[in-house]
Amino acid sequence: MYLCGKEVERDYEKAIAYLTSAAEHGNIYARQLLHSMKSNRNWSAALGSLRLLQHLTRLLQNRLEDDKKGRNGAIDRKLKRKN
Repeated sequence: MYLCGKEVERDYEKAIAYLTSAAEHGNIYARQLLHSMKSNRNWSAALGSLRLLQHLTRLLQNRLEDDKKGRNGAIDRKLKRKN
């Protein structure tokens, strides 16, 4: 959130501190993001990867919620919004 400035003011120092802490606690995605940022200074590729992981996490959470509620054949959320 701090790296992208999403819902909070952008703060690279805090972002790096939180990512470092997460990597030290075994978060492989944080470790890879830090590595990408340090090795090639290309933040856009690193942020793109992070956004993809966030999207995949939301998809999995939605699927788990649907499974808990017993909605196996439910209409996809995006299709529902279009109608």
